[in-house]
Amino acid sequence: MTSQAPPPPAAARTAPHAASASDAAGAGAYDEDAPEPPRLRRLRQLVSLLLIVLIAGVAAVVIALLLKLKELRFDAPAPPLAATAAQAAEPAQRAIPGLAPGERLVSAEAGAERILLLLEDAAGARRVVVLDSADFRPLASLTDAPSADPPRP
Repeated sequence: MTSQAPPPPAAARTAPHAASASDAAGAGAYDEDAPEPPRLRRLRQLVSLLLIVLIAGVAAVVIALLLKLKELRFDAPAPPLAATAAQAAEPAQRAIPGLAPGERLVSAEAGAERILLLLEDAAGARRVVVLDSADFRPLASLTDAPSADPPRP
């Protein structure tokens, strides 16, 4: 009997074949001619759609800002400054109920339901006026005559 040779290894048993494009370029190569999987194609479409939505949103915000800036007017004149102290105090004369001409506001205190105003006239006489904080209606008034003592610092 004749002895038979051992079978060749598995690699040698396969028939030689032409190497494919992916084998020649390496395991991670992408074949551009191969059809794209449907899930990947759908993902690319979704990313493209989201990019379009993002660009449209940014454009809408920019347009809204430009329209708001267009409404602003920077050429409006500044309000005139008060020329004298009397003109500056004039609104206070009208705003404080019970304030007589020539009196000035020395101090003010606000509570939960009452506002206390300390007023002083040109002669130095002081008066405390109590106002209702809801409607600024005068509730009481206390008068103090000026003293002969020099004022304390």
